[in-house]
Amino acid sequence: MADRGDYQYCEQVIRQHSKSFYAAFSTLPELQAQAVYAVYAFCRAADDAVDQAADAAAAEANLCRVESQLRTTLEGQSPDEPLWRALAETMTRWSIPPQPFFDQLDGQRTDLRFEPFATLDALERYCDLVAGSVGRMLLPILSRQVTPALNDAASQLGIAMQITNILRDVGEDLRDRGRIYLPLDLMQRYHVIDKMLAAGKVTAEFTLLWQHLRREAEPRYDRFLSQLALFDPPARLPLAAAVMLYRAILDAVAAAGGDCLTRRCYVSKPEQLRLLRLARKKAASVGTEAAD
Repeated sequence: MADRGDYQYCEQVIRQHSKSFYAAFSTLPELQAQAVYAVYAFCRAADDAVDQAADAAAAEANLCRVESQLRTTLEGQSPDEPLWRALAETMTRWSIPPQPFFDQLDGQRTDLRFEPFATLDALERYCDLVAGSVGRMLLPILSRQVTPALNDAASQLGIAMQITNILRDVGEDLRDRGRIYLPLDLMQRYHVIDKMLAAGKVTAEFTLLWQHLRREAEPRYDRFLSQLALFDPPARLPLAAAVMLYRAILDAVAAAGGDCLTRRCYVSKPEQLRLLRLARKKAASVGTEAAD
């Protein structure tokens, strides 16, 4: 049985690693907030298993250890650690299915054994594993109406957010990790080659490719917002805020002339505040519509 200290540990993890995510979801009622913290702490552990490893072999060993701990937890014998005690209670209390947690680990393995994505479909499958899985984990915590359609909406939101990350970090991923996450079929279609990206010049060809992927993300944000009323009232504001703030990253890159090759673009503080006001209005209006 988890205690308050276990959830405080998970809360500290999210506060340390994602201030914006924490600010949004800490507004939830205590039990829901604690559950979100536990899920986030698991995802952080999966991410750290790869990022903090000395080499690929160590990373694989770390992932195997996390997977073993997850399986033990599902068998009712969770490791005697704050994360696993909190996660075990969270999964039981909120009836969270185990598959998304294994999907997350599979996504980390895909990243560990990275190979360029041949097609847009392959990229989207990867995005679903590493980010859509998070939506599926959180859904039972945030909505009492878990349906296949809503489960898909949560997955699609994760895909949109991961595509947004990729579009923001094209230059950073190439410089720091030697990786290009843009799918090869679109690079060929728009005549974009590795050397063009490495040169750091925003060409017309790159802009067309970037805009193509932006059009893959934005309708997913719209579809998710259209189903906001299906989430519990306390969850509507943090979800609306997350959607609007993440979508605005795309606007920030566009405002920088599409330069995600030599800089990392951010949403300005004044724009964040404006979007938070819009999110509050959206959440309130959804509440009114649901009551009607």
